[in-house]
Amino acid sequence: MAAARITVAVREDLPLRPEAFRSAATGEPVGWLEVGEFEVGLYGSAAELRRLSASVLAAAEHAEELGRSGVRLEAA
Repeated sequence: MAAARITVAVREDLPLRPEAFRSAATGEPVGWLEVGEFEVGLYGSAAELRRLSASVLAAAEHAEELGRSGVRLEAA
């Protein structure tokens, strides 16, 4: 599968729908997160999704730290 870059603004009203299923190929359990109204779907093993979750939390913490610092950065 090819990688792609997709940007989705995370809003308060953005639907997040977690699901789970077994892989047809391997029979292993897979977690699935549908983000938005078919904007993007993320899937992986429990460990892989926990790794993603930790990165999302780190990004939120960095944003909070930036807000506390008073530094203003403009998007390019």
